[in-house]
Amino acid sequence: MTKTAKFICFATQKGGSGKSFLCLSTAVALFKRTEYKVLVIDADFQQTVFKARELEEEEEIDGFDIIPFNYETDDINALIKYAQDNYDIVLVDTPGRLQGTDIQMLLAVSDFVITPIVAAAFDISSTMDFTATISELKEEFGFELYGVLNKKDQTTEHKVIEQLEFAGLKMFGASLRYLARYKRLSTLEEIVLEEKPFDEFNIYYKEFKSKCKIK
Repeated sequence: MTKTAKFICFATQKGGSGKSFLCLSTAVALFKRTEYKVLVIDADFQQTVFKARELEEEEEIDGFDIIPFNYETDDINALIKYAQDNYDIVLVDTPGRLQGTDIQMLLAVSDFVITPIVAAAFDISSTMDFTATISELKEEFGFELYGVLNKKDQTTEHKVIEQLEFAGLKMFGASLRYLARYKRLSTLEEIVLEEKPFDEFNIYYKEFKSKCKIK
C-alpha cells in the first residue's frame, strides 16, 4: 500500500477528553490557513464530527470533506486508497477501543497519533492503560505518538505528564484549558484566527504543524 497523504489519528479511550472537537478544530485551522486538501475520516462510533456538520450546518466547518466510516458496510482499504489518492492531509477521529482490523489498518498507515490528555486524578488509571496499549501499537506500526494536555485545570497535570512521558508518550509543550469556547461549534471561526498568535489554540496549532512535519 503506497502512502501519499499524511495520516494523523486523534485517539484516546477516555470519554469527555475533547478528542473529536480537537480533531475538528485542527481540521478547520488546516483548511483555512493552508492550501492543503484536508479530509476528516470520522471512525468514532458516535461520529461526532460528521454529525456536527449534518445537524448544526455550521459554516465554520464547511469547505473540507468529512467521511463517516461504517464498520458494517464500508471497505477500509478502499477508503484508505481513496484518501491517499485524493488528499494531502487526512485526520482520523478514532473510537475509544483501538481493536479490530479496520482500526488497525488506519493506525498502520498513520504517520502520527495525537492523544488528548485530561489531567485529573480519576482519569490517571484509564489514561495510563491507554498509553500502554497505544505504545505497543506504536512499536508495531511505527507512527510518532504525542499527547496534548486538554481541558487543563489546576489539579494534578504535572504528575500525570511525568507518568505519561515515562511511559513513552511525548507531550506537547502547548496545552488547552477547559474553556466554554471549546464546547460550541459557533466559536470555531474565532478559535482558529491567525491574528491572535499568542492565543493558546494558535500556540497548539503551531506546535501541531511542527511535530507533524506540516509546512
